Amino acid sequence: MLLEPRTDEFQHLDDETRRQLRAIVDFFESRGLARLRADDHDHRWYGDFLEMVGREGIFATFGTPGAVGGPAARWDTARIIALNEVLAFYSLAHWYAWQVTVLGLGPIWMSPNEAARQRAAALLREGAVFGFGLSERTHGADIYATDMVLTPDGSGGWRANGEKYYIGNGNVAGLLSVFGRFADTDEYVFFLAEPSHEAYELVDNVVDATVTFARDPVDGRFLLRAEIRVSLPGIDRRIAAELVRNTERICPYAKMFRQGIEHVVALAPYETSPDPLRNP
Repeated sequence: MLLEPRTDEFQHLDDETRRQLRAIVDFFESRGLARLRADDHDHRWYGDFLEMVGREGIFATFGTPGAVGGPAARWDTARIIALNEVLAFYSLAHWYAWQVTVLGLGPIWMSPNEAARQRAAALLREGAVFGFGLSERTHGADIYATDMVLTPDGSGGWRANGEKYYIGNGNVAGLLSVFGRFADTDEYVFFLAEPSHEAYELVDNVVDATVTFARDPVDGRFLLRAEIRVSLPGIDRRIAAELVRNTERICPYAKMFRQGIEHVVALAPYETSPDPLRNP
């Protein structure tokens, strides 16, 4: 047994981390598999999950460095792994809200902009999630071809013009980390965008992704099978089909699924000669 959240006590972690992980387990167990499946198939937004996460301070605790967070906050790989395992065990859709929040927070925590860091930490404490704007309609994830351009606004600031396609959590994020370039120098930059700003426009799109276990015809064991259906309202069907093809061609995750991924699985070397009686 690799993981059984219902009985795992997470003894290797501190008390507050265990309490928050148990809150997540209790949330999913109270809903049950049938409801989770129905919500996913019916495209129900997981607002109840985000409300629970905010109430319990989970993303703030797990996702904030200690220098700007509360007493329990720290960027701790061991407990982040535990959080990923629990969320992925129950629902990749719910895990995605956390994963995209991490992507959005990365440029902020690495930035020397202390005001932005403090603001992000405060939003996390209030229960906010974050998002990450990189891919574009015509370029996919080709960062060097970005059409998101920042020009001086004449008063010491900058005006960003362009669009991103697609931004996870883009409908509810407190802040979005968006990739672009300066018009005058062509230097690349991450900047923060507020979805609540009047100049921010959310364009609806829907991606249906179904990932299931299937039987491997080669060895009779198991493999994963994915089916992805994309809806792009308001876009001519021929253009939409070309966008989907280009995205599938460029996206590194799609390449991984299509071509496989270079990997190495090997036994790590022993620091000293192993004792066969102690290391059977």
